[in-house]
Amino acid sequence: MTYINKHITKFLRWIPLALVSIALFYALSYIRAFDFRWNFIAAAVYGVAIYYFVRWKYQSYMVPLLILLIPHILVLGVAICLFLLSERFTTLAFPGLIAVPMGVVIPHLLRSRPEWTKGLVYSGFTVFCLWVAFSFIPKLVHLEAFGTITGVVESFEIRESQLVREDSTEFSFSDDGKIYLLDFWFSRCPVCFREFPILQEVYDISLNTTNFEVLAVNSPLKNEIYEELIDLLQSRDFSFPTLFYVGSQEDLYSHYGVRGFPSYVIVQDKKVVFIGSLSNAKSWLRENGVDL
Repeated sequence: MTYINKHITKFLRWIPLALVSIALFYALSYIRAFDFRWNFIAAAVYGVAIYYFVRWKYQSYMVPLLILLIPHILVLGVAICLFLLSERFTTLAFPGLIAVPMGVVIPHLLRSRPEWTKGLVYSGFTVFCLWVAFSFIPKLVHLEAFGTITGVVESFEIRESQLVREDSTEFSFSDDGKIYLLDFWFSRCPVCFREFPILQEVYDISLNTTNFEVLAVNSPLKNEIYEELIDLLQSRDFSFPTLFYVGSQEDLYSHYGVRGFPSYVIVQDKKVVFIGSLSNAKSWLRENGVDL
C-alpha cells in the first residue's frame, strides 16, 4: 500500500508540471500567433529543451515522456476531433501541435546513441524543421487562405465584373490578352495596408509595361463613401487606381473566387486565371512575360 501511495504521490506531483508545460507552449504560440512558421520552430525547440530540463530534474528517461508526450498527444487528439467536427478549426494548428512531441521523442530515442549519431540526427532534424517552416507551412497557409497551393486555378469566365469606378461608371475587362492584377481589400484590413507599398511598386512598374494593368478593388463596408476611400489611399501616397465591388459578399467568391482579404486575382481575356498571395502573383506574372 505504501508503495502504491508513493507512486500516486509522485504521479500527482508530475501533473502540475505537465499542465505548466502545455501552458508555456501555448503562451509561446500566442507570441507568434500570426506567424505559423515561427510557431513550428519554437515548438520543436521547446520540445527538445523541456525534455532535457525534465530529464535533468528527475534523473529519469521515462518521466519526461509521461509528463510531456502524453498530455501533448491528448491535446493533439482533441485538436483532430475539433477539426473533424468543426469547419472553423484550422489545419494550420497541426504543425505546431506535432512539433512538441517530435522534439520530445527524438532526444529520447537518441539517449544512448554515440555523439556523432546525435549530431547527425539533430542536424537532419534542424533541416527538416526549417523545410517545414519555410517551405511546407507557407504552402499550407496559401492552400487554406485561397484554396490552392500556387495560386494557379482552372480558369473560369467572369460573366459580369460587378466593378465600378469612383464615379460609379461600370468597369469592364478587355478580351485582347491584357493582364489585370486585382488586389481585393477593405478598409479595416491591416494586412491589406501593409502590402500596399509592394502593390504600389508593381503599379509603378506597370506604367512602363504594355498589356498589363494593376487595380485595387475595394469591397466597401456599410455606409462607406467611394471618395473617402480614395482620399484615404491618397493620404498615404498610394496612387494605384481603385475600383469598387458592388456585388454582395456572397457573390464575391462565385465571381472572383475571393475567400478573404487581401486576395490577389489575375484576369486575362475576361477569365480568372490566378487567385492567391501577392508574392505568388508576382511569380505568375514573371512566368507569363510581365517584366517586374
